[in-house]
Amino acid sequence: MGMAVGENSESTGAKQQEAIKAYGRAAGYLEEARKNYASTTPTFSKDGEAFYLECADLHLQAASKAREKGNSQKEEQSSLQTAINSIELRNENGLQNYFEDECVTKRRQQDKQQLQEDTALFYPVVLSDRLELVLKFMDGTIVQKTLRYPLNGGQFTVKNKNDLANLVETFRQITEGSQDRGLAEKFYEWLIKPIKPTTEQLLRGEIKTLLIIPSRELLSIPFSALVNYESEKYLIEEGYAIAILPNWSLVAMVDNRQKKEDHALLNGLIQKQTTINQRSLRRDDIQIVDKDFCQNEGLQFAGQEITEVGKMITSNEVLLGKQFTTEEMKKKLKTANYSIIHFSTHGEFDKNHEDSFLYTCDKRLSLNELEEILQDQELNLLTFSACETALGAELGLAGIFVKEGVKSALGSLWKVDDESTQLLMSNFYKEWRVNKLSKAQALRASQMELIKNHKGPSRWAGFLLTGNWLP
Repeated sequence: MGMAVGENSESTGAKQQEAIKAYGRAAGYLEEARKNYASTTPTFSKDGEAFYLECADLHLQAASKAREKGNSQKEEQSSLQTAINSIELRNENGLQNYFEDECVTKRRQQDKQQLQEDTALFYPVVLSDRLELVLKFMDGTIVQKTLRYPLNGGQFTVKNKNDLANLVETFRQITEGSQDRGLAEKFYEWLIKPIKPTTEQLLRGEIKTLLIIPSRELLSIPFSALVNYESEKYLIEEGYAIAILPNWSLVAMVDNRQKKEDHALLNGLIQKQTTINQRSLRRDDIQIVDKDFCQNEGLQFAGQEITEVGKMITSNEVLLGKQFTTEEMKKKLKTANYSIIHFSTHGEFDKNHEDSFLYTCDKRLSLNELEEILQDQELNLLTFSACETALGAELGLAGIFVKEGVKSALGSLWKVDDESTQLLMSNFYKEWRVNKLSKAQALRASQMELIKNHKGPSRWAGFLLTGNWLP
């Protein structure tokens, strides 16, 4: 796939327009090739990701130049929308590549849902020479802010794209294990502070939900824990609920299915001993676990978590402890339709899709097996309260709802201590089910409750909602 034309994308005038036209023609050829060859060419999606990112880069540059030259706002907005379209296609290719399935993003055609007045789309885009921040609002207005490397941050100065990716990993590790705010403040300074003065909606506090569609390099950022240095508040304390989306086009679907009473299947691996055996639960464990697994490796607060969640969903069935076997779960799913499935058990989303898994009481269940079990369910919410997402595997957590047609998924970037997880999950379902908040607002409210109880970000910031953010 030739990319040489992009080398002149920095030039102005005729050369830039020539490059844009060339990319437009290439995009048409690429879409045709995807239909015929993508499923048989392993590297095709990766090439597609790179191509669409270059397209986005080119149109973002064009938008900046149109604005600098005082050209019509229509020209600038058109370039920004084309850039967003390219980002969306790039992310679709990323999902196809992760799941090794060309059909993963082929959803049934539905009416598109519009943004709400208090909601904004936020695309932080990592490029080779700069960081682009793009916001889109309900009225269609798109705002762009460009930060060129180096990003100044004292000891955390970012000189290039690789520096930024490495710093994201460091930030995740720090947030998981300590209460150091240094990097949380820097990422707020780079990602949030530049966009606030660009629009009246943000300045007046009218935006209550940020739907963040980050570049893959930024997927592991716990956005809720970004800190405003001036106010010393976390981003969620400033009033923003947050949902992380793989892209907008796969989420913004109106659900035309007849509304039914929610029916939940609540699954928990409970601990019967007072201490947890610290034996590692990793991919090299045996496939069939030993008979003492449930009591040795169960979660101390899983039973309480399932009990509290069950109070919020009156129509529910429970598989707890030794009842939580693969076969029992299959039986339940064959005989009933569930809109909510909740797992309080060990598991891991790995950077390789085939190595992702969760534990039932009798077996390590691969993600492929789980997908097969869930394929006939029409789920509103799929929750993994105790699973952890390995670095580089965030796309798996963000994409599972797309592959299975699940409206929303709730999980964590890292393994949070059992008691805090139980408290957060209980509060989340209460705010969502009883107080009728949107899922994104319910997650924010439950995280805020832990903040009020003096819990550090390691206890709440790892949890993220992906997919549909509405009730």
